[in-house]
Amino acid sequence: MTIKEVCEKYDITANTLRYYERVGAIPPVSRTKGGIRCYTDQDAGWVENAICMRSAGLSVEMLSEYVRLFREGDSTISARRDLLVEARKEIAAGLRKYQETMDRLNYKISRYNEAIRTGVLKWDEPKERRDTQMEFITLNNGLRCPVIGIGTFMLQPAEAKNSVREALKMGYSCVDTAAAYCNERAVGRGIKESGVAREDVFLSTKLWPCDYENENAINETLERLGTDYVDLLYIHQPAGNWLSGYRLLEKAYKDGKAKSIGISNFEGQYIAELEKKWEVVPQFIQVEAHPYFTQSELRMTLDKYDIKLMSWYPLGHFETE
Repeated sequence: MTIKEVCEKYDITANTLRYYERVGAIPPVSRTKGGIRCYTDQDAGWVENAICMRSAGLSVEMLSEYVRLFREGDSTISARRDLLVEARKEIAAGLRKYQETMDRLNYKISRYNEAIRTGVLKWDEPKERRDTQMEFITLNNGLRCPVIGIGTFMLQPAEAKNSVREALKMGYSCVDTAAAYCNERAVGRGIKESGVAREDVFLSTKLWPCDYENENAINETLERLGTDYVDLLYIHQPAGNWLSGYRLLEKAYKDGKAKSIGISNFEGQYIAELEKKWEVVPQFIQVEAHPYFTQSELRMTLDKYDIKLMSWYPLGHFETE
């Protein structure tokens, strides 16, 4: 099958299909001598699997890891089983979120039924946005950033839009997304639907390694988010030609398309190498950090340049081993 036929069969865009292949969510597709993708039945099966798993709430990273293990052969059967167990946990969590959505729908339906009966449509009073309660830090370029934000990792587009919209209404000001999360467009819609002015939102996103050498990556990112600038732009991983990716950030910063720039998951040798090559010092680094893993050694480098640390997994986890 051609890429067009696969797209029509599974109701998916060509860009999404190419993206799945770039990030490893489906195995590499064979090509003709002219470079045209030719999908076998097995390839189509992988596409169907990816669509099904993403719809169920599985992350792109987990899909990619499963494909990698599968291609390594029978020696990874146990690892694949363990990964699917984790996938089942993710899907169960997603089902709980869908139930929350159903509860909201039932509430709205009940309000409309009441309006039909009484002639008056009445909603519960919304909570006021609590901007004054948010604390801020000042970055090494003078920009201010909220100390707490909402992340959108593993959120399906509809969930991301709703979560961002409601969080902003509640008083959150910082929103974090990434190209790899496949929900940037939804995040942009959530910001618009919140009614909060764009200048009052600190929006951060990340470039995936496949775009580090894409000269149009910044404009494509802004188009997906529906904005003409981001407050913080990261490179997501120290993979591929990551220095080229960092150069894209520096150019975006100089052009005013990114008000600050950052590095994600850069530790050890990577930040030591970047330290010798940057033209613009990053304002942020995003890494795992929590009470069980305080990143004390990394912080010594950060403190030299007043680089702020944005934590993922901020509450950590308890391990018995």
